[in-house]
Amino acid sequence: ADDDNLDALLQGGTSTEYEEMLSSWILDEDCFGKDFQPGRKEIHVLVALPQLSEAELPRDRQLVVGDVHIPITQSTSLNPPGLVAFWQAFLDDSTDVKADALVKLPEGTYILGDSSLGSRIYIRHCYPALWELCLERIHDEKTNTPHLVILGNPGIGKTFFGFVILLLLARAGETVVYESGGLKKRFLFTHTVVAQGSQEDFVRILDQPTTYYIVDAVKPAYYPAKTILLTSPRRSIWYAFNKTNCQSCYMPVWSLKEILQCRELIYSTTPEAVVQDCFRRWGGIARYVLRFAQVGNQQVLLEKAMDIVDLDWLVNACGQLDANDAQVSRRLLHYRVSRTFDNEYFVFASKYVQQAVYKRLYEKDKRKLLEFISASDGVGALAVLRGHLFEGHVHSVLPRGGTFQVRPLVDNDEAYDDEDDDIMEDEWDGEDEDADDGMNSDDDVAMEECTAVALVDDGASTVISFRRSEKAVVFNHSNEIVAAANTSYLQPAVKNYQSVDAIIKPDILFQVTGAHKHPCKQKGLHDVLKLLGNPAAPRLYFVLPPDRFADFKYQRYLDSKRKRMMTPSYVNVRKIQQFAMEVKLASE
Repeated sequence: ADDDNLDALLQGGTSTEYEEMLSSWILDEDCFGKDFQPGRKEIHVLVALPQLSEAELPRDRQLVVGDVHIPITQSTSLNPPGLVAFWQAFLDDSTDVKADALVKLPEGTYILGDSSLGSRIYIRHCYPALWELCLERIHDEKTNTPHLVILGNPGIGKTFFGFVILLLLARAGETVVYESGGLKKRFLFTHTVVAQGSQEDFVRILDQPTTYYIVDAVKPAYYPAKTILLTSPRRSIWYAFNKTNCQSCYMPVWSLKEILQCRELIYSTTPEAVVQDCFRRWGGIARYVLRFAQVGNQQVLLEKAMDIVDLDWLVNACGQLDANDAQVSRRLLHYRVSRTFDNEYFVFASKYVQQAVYKRLYEKDKRKLLEFISASDGVGALAVLRGHLFEGHVHSVLPRGGTFQVRPLVDNDEAYDDEDDDIMEDEWDGEDEDADDGMNSDDDVAMEECTAVALVDDGASTVISFRRSEKAVVFNHSNEIVAAANTSYLQPAVKNYQSVDAIIKPDILFQVTGAHKHPCKQKGLHDVLKLLGNPAAPRLYFVLPPDRFADFKYQRYLDSKRKRMMTPSYVNVRKIQQFAMEVKLASE
């Protein structure tokens, strides 16, 4: 106010030069107390205090990690007892992190201090190699990609792999920020500090490139910290982040061997027969095969997923497995993952799902289904889907018997175009192979002749006739092959069993393919032939759609390194006669 207004103001007047301060304004309770209202003739002076740097804050209001000082906010909890006990247990743990090991925390101590997460971690077969890949990629100075995304089907152990990473980083004495999408919290772990905060806390720590930032099932912010995001392939979570100095890889589903070992270690109260049946249906999704094996309202989710399937839905789902609303399709379709953790394509969750989906599509519109199988040649998701549906067609046709045209395949020492190759790298989602490719002098065993199959060559064409199988057997164990009758059509429950898709005893093997090449691993064939008693003249039929039948050629066998062999090293594999076999795309 100027001098002319001063006397008036001192006498209780007001100035019209300024906006009037209303006594009804709500004032900060921290400054004025609860429900404070200024009285008439009272003057209140508001002072903006200078902002203290983190280093100038009192020690009880800051965290110090190395040279970084960060304030303790209202959302920060320092040294929560349960979290401290968890981190100390990790620091003290000496479990060898190798396949089938079990990390077990002390009684009353839980992962992240949360009892719902349990206190035990099963080490999957892929975890050690996947961790080596993580270290290699986030420390690769040539590519400058300190960020990594690990994708995979829901329910296969990505969250628990994040806990394994925490364990290994604890042993290494690293600074780690772990963020949980489920808990909506961040956790800070160092050799001296344990803290819990909101999803906005610990930013100064994350700005340090030496920090490790492990993120589970939530879209991460971009920080210089070495970041590993673990998530199901929901595009809204990972896609944008994957563009920021980032690489990606995939975690495989579980093998039956892993499932059974984990059941023994953690879920021993669940009968093995129940687990086996869940695996037969769900495939390698541990959430439903182990954790929810006996929870009815979880088990019905698979049938509910199949109930909504039609061909248009399935075609759309195959091209959009990373869609945010693709939860249903990811129950039916699994990513197929190589030993280098790349995603090649997808497979049906199990033979059970494959056949159930095929049957549903056939019953809904068999003409549309068979036309799709016939017309969907080429590359990409549709070609992959075509192959799976054709296999479903074959498994519905062959057990009923019939006569099929065949061609003997002869090894003419033809050159192979390696650039036009359909060989996939060895997979994680199957049983491990024995790498023994040495010479083997298998003893031939006299076998009963099978009268269910007749091969006839009339000079003009060669056909094979099958009697209707008395029983189609979907088997989980090799001893079921030995016990089965010669007239049974044997189909493995596991997606990639020993290089064959079906068997008719004593000496007939089937491999179904819609591709123009399909080399088989000799070790798998060797093992199957041993189970069959090493028949004197085994036959391998490559079962093909009509458009592949005429041009399909002799297939070389692969060694344990997936290299083609000029001559198989196993005696029983050398005895195999190869045939191409045509199954027409016709309705019943």
